[in-house]
Amino acid sequence: LDEMGRYAEAAEQFEEAVRTAPTHNPTLHRLAAVYRKLDRVSQARALYERELGNNPYEADAVLALTELDFAEASPEALRGAERRLKELLARVGEHAAARVSLGVVLFTLGRGEEAGEQYLLALGDEPNNVTAATNLSQLILSGIPRPAARSRERLCRHAGTLPVATAAWASQCRWCRRA
Repeated sequence: LDEMGRYAEAAEQFEEAVRTAPTHNPTLHRLAAVYRKLDRVSQARALYERELGNNPYEADAVLALTELDFAEASPEALRGAERRLKELLARVGEHAAARVSLGVVLFTLGRGEEAGEQYLLALGDEPNNVTAATNLSQLILSGIPRPAARSRERLCRHAGTLPVATAAWASQCRWCRRA
């Protein structure tokens, strides 16, 4: 029903499934996604938070909450997204999508250098992550101050595995230029 655009009916079906299995995170997540399509954002948020209560390692719930926080666009919401993403990364370690999301949040909060660090770490987690490479390239071209030496070394180490355009920009970048 959800895939057919019959969201109200899909919500009813998922609500019944949640009553039957109240801690089944995939069902909670699907119902939350349907609620978002129905513009029932506060109910969707509550379900994503419930997912995290069931399992604090639930990356999809953290990423979905980040999208809601980003749509809200208030500094408080973005700081909440930053906190959740950092907590997730502390739990799971490598997670490129969470690092890219954290980079976007940090950039939006005016912390471009920290955003660049997260894009570099995302590329370390997943060297062919196009979003991380694109966002990092845009930071490089915009002249964001260079990241810490450890991140520059990480970029140089992975430059050979990055998408061609990014690797070419990195080779000319003042961050990564080798003497």
